[in-house]
Amino acid sequence: MTKKNLDNQWIKYVSRRFTLFKLDLYLESLRKSLKINFGYDELEMLVVGKGLEIEWYMSSKFKKDFANIILDHTKNCLKKKKDPYKIFIDSSKEVLNTCKKINESNPETKEEILFAYKQFKDKFTNYQLVMWFPVICQETLFPYAKNRLKKYISKDLDVHWNNITTPFNPSIIQQENISLLKVAKKFSYKKLVKHYKNYSWMNMSFVDKSPHTLEYFEDRLKEYNNPKKELKKIYNNLENSKKRFFKSLKEINPSKEYRELFVFINKLNLLRQIKDAGRRRVYYYTKFLFEKIAYNLGLEFHELFSIPENEIITRLKTDKIYDQKKEYLVITKNGEKEIITSNIKSRLIKEGITIEKKIYTDIIKGNIANKGIVKGIIRHITINNWEQDIKNFKEGEILLSKSTKPDYIPAMKKAIAFITDEGGITSHAAIVSREMGKPCIVGTKNATRIFNNGELVEVNANSGEIKRIKIKK
Repeated sequence: MTKKNLDNQWIKYVSRRFTLFKLDLYLESLRKSLKINFGYDELEMLVVGKGLEIEWYMSSKFKKDFANIILDHTKNCLKKKKDPYKIFIDSSKEVLNTCKKINESNPETKEEILFAYKQFKDKFTNYQLVMWFPVICQETLFPYAKNRLKKYISKDLDVHWNNITTPFNPSIIQQENISLLKVAKKFSYKKLVKHYKNYSWMNMSFVDKSPHTLEYFEDRLKEYNNPKKELKKIYNNLENSKKRFFKSLKEINPSKEYRELFVFINKLNLLRQIKDAGRRRVYYYTKFLFEKIAYNLGLEFHELFSIPENEIITRLKTDKIYDQKKEYLVITKNGEKEIITSNIKSRLIKEGITIEKKIYTDIIKGNIANKGIVKGIIRHITINNWEQDIKNFKEGEILLSKSTKPDYIPAMKKAIAFITDEGGITSHAAIVSREMGKPCIVGTKNATRIFNNGELVEVNANSGEIKRIKIKK
């Protein structure tokens, strides 16, 4: 979609898989958390939904205000020698502990269930800052830090910046992989069961998903040919990243304040992983609660997520259910929220947003996340059909999606390169491409609308170009 030149225009943020319930919960929780923690109460969001895919916009004013809040928070913490991430890590722990207690309490009556839900929502409110912080940081803190870096060094700037932003602590995905490799290295059924109990939550991208089964991990074990060698490779990569990071710091020789800034930049990748792991654990512990809520409201489990979140509290009935397959529009501004299900195109035009026309071009550029050059067949992973798309993904294809997430790992293992519309050098696709050593270009903005399934392309992640290769007949 394109945007008209307005004083306070809508700026496209991301495309994601969201139910109406989840969207409602996230918007309300973000508004409250900003007000509680930073005294800010001007949430301006616009969301276009179709099926389970949403396009998320924020006003230019809100985006700028949010960016300044995060930047000021980080600067103030660094000056006071405090950890900027403490507020987010603490809220992550709080929501997880609350959800564990709710799970253990096993509420039964409608009153107990609603009380448990309010407990969940109260802690989940603050957790929204954890969900948003890494992405906003990438747009604000990263340019700020890179500008500081320029003042210290001009030679090999991109090399040093890459060293600073490449994490040397194992991600949650790597931790799970390391744990399973250790099981494979010296197998015992007891160790496998322990691994299953520790990591079954990783499949819970939302409460409508199911945890990984023991059989899933048994099948994964069969994929390892040489677990000892693979473990060594992971450890070596992490150690080399750590050496490069501290070597760059030594060459840059920044002041103590900016040294801490570069350390926090590297840790941001870890916070991103903490965010995703925390979210999945929360859904793992509360799935039963949402099943009980649906039952008490006389709804099928899947129907619960097609209604606005506030209807759970007000206990409205099924006559207000929205058809999740149809298009809808949610606008939050001036302290009010509006859900629109008809004349959507007219309202979008009124808001300064028009449907984008298809772009015809053979070459586009994006941001380099991991270098390399490959040729291969394009294969889309779509938001509305991602599970089937991953099942259909073939070895040696090039993965193209709006963004990636841990659920895409099976396809990413088969892929020879990754291309995304969204994201930066600390996005999920970028981090995994470095871990797997595969070429990756992110932030292309519109690659999914330009390249079709089955087309042959060249991914040049040395220059950041993707080029369609025309086959002569």
